[in-house]
Amino acid sequence: MPIQVLIIDPHAVTRLGIKQAFSSRSELEIIGEAATIAEGIRIAHDKNPDVAIIDPTAGGDQSIEMLRKLHQELPRLRTLVFTAKDGPEVATQMVALGASGYLIKAADLDEVVVAIQSVHVGRLFISHSHTLRVIPSPHSVNRETACELLSQREREVLGKLADGMTNQQVAEALFLSVKTIETYRSRIMKKHKLADRAELVRFARECLDPCVTESA
Repeated sequence: MPIQVLIIDPHAVTRLGIKQAFSSRSELEIIGEAATIAEGIRIAHDKNPDVAIIDPTAGGDQSIEMLRKLHQELPRLRTLVFTAKDGPEVATQMVALGASGYLIKAADLDEVVVAIQSVHVGRLFISHSHTLRVIPSPHSVNRETACELLSQREREVLGKLADGMTNQQVAEALFLSVKTIETYRSRIMKKHKLADRAELVRFARECLDPCVTESA
C-alpha cells in the first residue's frame, strides 16, 4: 500500500511540482494539499495521511504555534519539514517542535522519497550530513528552552506521568484515549532521548518544574 502524503505549502507552484514529481512513484500517493497549516490540519483530520510535507511558512506569522497545534491535534502524524531555510538551528527547532524530519527544498527527488519513507517508519531524517553532524542533542537544550518547545498538551501529559499516574489514569484525567497518551509519551521520550520512565520523571522535575506544577 502506498504511503499517503499530505502537502502543506503556501506556494501553489511548489505543491504542483511535488504532485507532478510524485505522479510516477507508485510507493507514494498524494491524498491532499493545503496552502496553510490550519487548512492542512482540517484535511488531515478528514483523510488521515501517513506523512505531511510542511513548509513552516504556511503558518504565517504564527508558524511555531500552528506547528505545535498540528502535533498536538495529530500526534500520530509523521511530519517532514520541507523548507528553503538551511542550518542546524532551524533543524534543531523543527525537531524539538515534533517534526519527524527536516529537508531543504534544494534536495533532489530521490532524497525527498527517502525522507518520506524514513519518517513513515519512525526514523528521524535530517538532510545533509553536515547538518546532521552539528545538530545538538535535545539534552544540550537549556531547561527554559526545552520547556518552551513543548506543547501545552505535552506539558500536561508529562506533568501527570511525573506525578506517578498510569497511561490509563492520564487518559481519564485529560479525556483522551490511552493510545493518544502512549503516543505523547513515546514522542516526548524520543524527542528528548529519555531511556525509561525514571528519566522521564527526572526530565519533568528538572526541566518542567513550573510547568508540572501548573498542569498537575
